[in-house]
Amino acid sequence: MIPAWLRYGTATALGGVLVWFAVAQPQIAALERDLARQQADVSRQQAKESAAALSDLETMIRNIRAAADGYQAQQAILAPRIDALAREIKNAPKPLPVDCRPDDFRVRNLRAAVDAANEAGSAPAAGQPSGRAVPAGPVP
Repeated sequence: MIPAWLRYGTATALGGVLVWFAVAQPQIAALERDLARQQADVSRQQAKESAAALSDLETMIRNIRAAADGYQAQQAILAPRIDALAREIKNAPKPLPVDCRPDDFRVRNLRAAVDAANEAGSAPAAGQPSGRAVPAGPVP
């Protein structure tokens, strides 16, 4: 036979467990709902920040592409002129003496080179100041 105190103790313990489940279960469910809501809020905020960062990145990529296209256009204009000037300088009859001034042919070539540089500099590239590439003034 089981003593009375053990039966009463077992019944009391079983009652305590049932009360704990009855009281704690709604609190646990509420905590789980709050946690899920907070996780959803964090996920939404991260999605907004990611979308903003992606938009900024796309804008930067478009700007870089526009600058690269402008550079290629300027290179296409200047490369033949620079090559022609380099050939003319290489094929010049002889270098000028120190005390001599350049002849009309050389002055025209130099002015053409300055004009080409100024034309290329008239449309500023991304991040470049506008203005003349070579300052205006008399050629010595």
